[in-house]
Amino acid sequence: MKKILIVEDEENIALALKTIVDKGINNCEVFVAGNGLEALSYFNNHVIDLVMSDWTMPAMSGGELLTTIRSGDRNSHVPFLMLTARADVDSVHQAINQHVTEYIVKPFSKSDLIKKISLAINEVDNPEIETGFELSSVFQNIMSLVKARMIKGYLNFPVLSEIGMKAVEVINRENNSIEDLVRVIKPDQSISSKIMSVANSSFYRGMVPIETLETALTRIGLKETGNIVLAYSLRELFVAHNDEFSERLKYLWDHSLSTAIIAKKIGIKFGAENIERIYAAALFHDIGKLLLIPVLIELKKKRDDIDQAMIDEVLSALHINVGVELLKQWKLSGFFVGVIKEHHNTDKLEAVSAEMRYIMLANQLSKVMHNKHLEDQLETGVIARLSESIGINRKEISEILSETTDQVLQFKMFFRR
Repeated sequence: MKKILIVEDEENIALALKTIVDKGINNCEVFVAGNGLEALSYFNNHVIDLVMSDWTMPAMSGGELLTTIRSGDRNSHVPFLMLTARADVDSVHQAINQHVTEYIVKPFSKSDLIKKISLAINEVDNPEIETGFELSSVFQNIMSLVKARMIKGYLNFPVLSEIGMKAVEVINRENNSIEDLVRVIKPDQSISSKIMSVANSSFYRGMVPIETLETALTRIGLKETGNIVLAYSLRELFVAHNDEFSERLKYLWDHSLSTAIIAKKIGIKFGAENIERIYAAALFHDIGKLLLIPVLIELKKKRDDIDQAMIDEVLSALHINVGVELLKQWKLSGFFVGVIKEHHNTDKLEAVSAEMRYIMLANQLSKVMHNKHLEDQLETGVIARLSESIGINRKEISEILSETTDQVLQFKMFFRR
């Protein structure tokens, strides 16, 4: 019998939730706690299979309860559904960073709530997914789990901030104004100061120092500012709360940023029409790995047989499908989704656009930039075929790498935490 713990300080809501669960979930026992502290006492006397908690409560909030449960050893992987009327981005970020299982904004339908509870319980119970008894390897086990979560809509998709979404809108549309972007950026002192810093840097510096956000955007340009804001917003998502994965996420961010800067440089060289879109799409090309890493962190806590090589295999095998789903959640255009789908398909270069080939080449050159031992590949294999298809020679590639290396370092300084 499954033991479900409801944590809610308002008695009428708690009773309504208990009634919904009693009627909708078979073979379960439901407990009710009035706050986080009271909820913790149930863990001392029962094996709890799922927690469904409100956010705002006295004594201990739902967020504090989630943090406490996740920081322990015995119950750290109990499915946790957060029920709240707080739909603001900061709350969602906080819950996701603490590895909430599902974030449900009130009001919600009874059927939707029951579905999410059932999915959470069934994922833990499914021996084919969790134990691997039906699978021939650890790798297949992980693949099965991640795919099952994707199919069931059970992955925790990162939330791009309001400023980040506005930046995407600016990049995608033609009818935005500087005033529109200033209105979104100005309340955020951190990003405002970054924009001012970029505007006064050696890349954009004019005769007169920039002193206002409006003039900074005018100097940099609307879409270029959109890309800077987007990169800054994405950087906030590339942070690990696990030392083992922090270096991996740092490399992933560095690779994404340098790919975007190199792709932009190639696009400018060949007179591409939408430079900003090339930059933004390149920035997103490996975004699926960002979503997979929290899943791998969770699985590694349960299993000792997941090593670094296995993690690399999973990231390589699944990041495209996961990245596509993430960009659909963020409602990005088909071009961005296409870049994620196709950026590894270098065997049929004649079938892809010039913009796509710029990003493909930038992806390869970024790897060379961060791994000097790969420099001997500049004249062979994938890089040679991409270079030939674009019409760029070895000398020009070396010049692009030289020019962008300093720019990557400077922009990393702009975006560092």
